[in-house]
Amino acid sequence: MSPNERRALIAAAAAIGLSMTPADAARLVEPTGFAEMRQLVEAHPEIDQAIFPGLSAAPLLMGGKKAALKPQDVFNTSLWTGNNAVRSITSGIDSGEGSLVWIKGRTVGYGHVLVDSVRGASNFLETDTSSAQQNDGQTINGLTSGGYTLGSRVNVNGSGYNYAGWQFRRAPKFFDIIQYSGNGASSGRQIAHGLGVKPGMIFIKRTNTAANWVVYHHSMGANFHNVLNSYAEFVTGGMWSNTEPTDAHFTVGGGS
Repeated sequence: MSPNERRALIAAAAAIGLSMTPADAARLVEPTGFAEMRQLVEAHPEIDQAIFPGLSAAPLLMGGKKAALKPQDVFNTSLWTGNNAVRSITSGIDSGEGSLVWIKGRTVGYGHVLVDSVRGASNFLETDTSSAQQNDGQTINGLTSGGYTLGSRVNVNGSGYNYAGWQFRRAPKFFDIIQYSGNGASSGRQIAHGLGVKPGMIFIKRTNTAANWVVYHHSMGANFHNVLNSYAEFVTGGMWSNTEPTDAHFTVGGGS
């Protein structure tokens, strides 16, 4: 534990009425103090939040490292009935780490809506069309530390209609969001990602003009791709330059 983290732990303990000395703080992160530290942060998650702000799971100090994120820290499904007014959806996902929100009306016939923290909450894409991204602050108008904020548009929040929203948080070995500009190379361009493992699935969509969605799936391999906004099966082609992704990058061809 660094000196700053030790001071944060002592201050957080004092804020809830617990007396803690520097020696106490140091002892709690030694192997003999792990069980006591676990009990402390389970009873008082705000202590852990003071040390690791922005993490939604109150990770425990285990061997000097934060415990692994849980599924609910990085993915959430929310259901709501629209009210045609600005409102917050609480998912428990912290968009400060980066996230994507995917919304679909369950009882109204509008397309899927996708926004993310890289392009900005007001810029949305639709998976059932090749259209470029659209800008509308009354669709989704904010990604927050605990979820997202809806506008009044009927595709996400029409009065009396039912909706589902799925939120994915950026996290190693789970999910990443990459934005890049094309260079026209016909094959072999490598795009870096931050997963740290080989991706199981990749979605690519051109945002500044109309173009099909392109999908990679590990079960089909890099010789095949799918067009998400169509009913067609996977087809062969050079979208991935016939090169499997790695734990550091994926490879694209010259398709649009």
